[in-house]
Amino acid sequence: MDVKRLLLVLLVVSAALIGPSAARPLIGGEETGPTSYTNVGAFGVVVKGEFFEVCSGTLVAPTAVLTAGHCTVYFGQLEDTGYDVVFTLDPSPTASSTFYDATAFYTHPDYVDRLNGNSKCGLYGQCTTDVGIAELATAPSGVAAPTIAPIGYVDTLDLKTQTFSSVGYGIEGFANANTPLGPNGGTRKVGTFEALGQDVTAARFLKLTGQHYHTATCFGDSGGPVFANGYLVAVDSFGQSFVCASNGYYTRLDTTSVSNWITTTLAEIASHT
Repeated sequence: MDVKRLLLVLLVVSAALIGPSAARPLIGGEETGPTSYTNVGAFGVVVKGEFFEVCSGTLVAPTAVLTAGHCTVYFGQLEDTGYDVVFTLDPSPTASSTFYDATAFYTHPDYVDRLNGNSKCGLYGQCTTDVGIAELATAPSGVAAPTIAPIGYVDTLDLKTQTFSSVGYGIEGFANANTPLGPNGGTRKVGTFEALGQDVTAARFLKLTGQHYHTATCFGDSGGPVFANGYLVAVDSFGQSFVCASNGYYTRLDTTSVSNWITTTLAEIASHT
């Protein structure tokens, strides 16, 4: 194993070790195939003919992909180390997939990157606004962007009955957090989740569980979208277990702070074309 390959493995292992808010995959659920959730893709790096998936994201504008803030921070670290972060909409990525170069990373100004690299909430520390956007060099063609929920939309939902759909890539079974994501890993899958009620994080997060639907998010799903009634309402942020068999916290997109930041950032990216 050469130095560059070893460094990549160490970087991916580090992403796993920093805890549940590192990249997380969807366990259970159903494969979307090539015709569903076509605006949801995977971020990663290609090294020696192998694609290593890191995070998930949603194409919300021609050259803008919405993901988690801890993902965009990590992407910057990868680029600084000499790796080229790419994005693909392939439902089952390999090194031969069509890739779009990620050229710039934007992280919500209220995101706090601390506590072993990722700030968490509740049991794990200070709450943080875990939202980011990656800018692509070129725009994928023929892909429709989803509708992002308007401000306050989640507050109109009956969380006792509302179900949510979470989409993401990654390994498909529970694994020790010390296990790095492997090459060519990740199949786009969708799972059903339900809310665990409003708690102290309700103003910023949705707290969801998929246990009644035999689904869970884990390493590889970070930044993946959460939909409700056709609206994109949140992104996958962190969980409460290092082996992913736990409840998850998903950063809401319908808060004034996040909604306004997304609008401003997308306008900035649009001005580059």
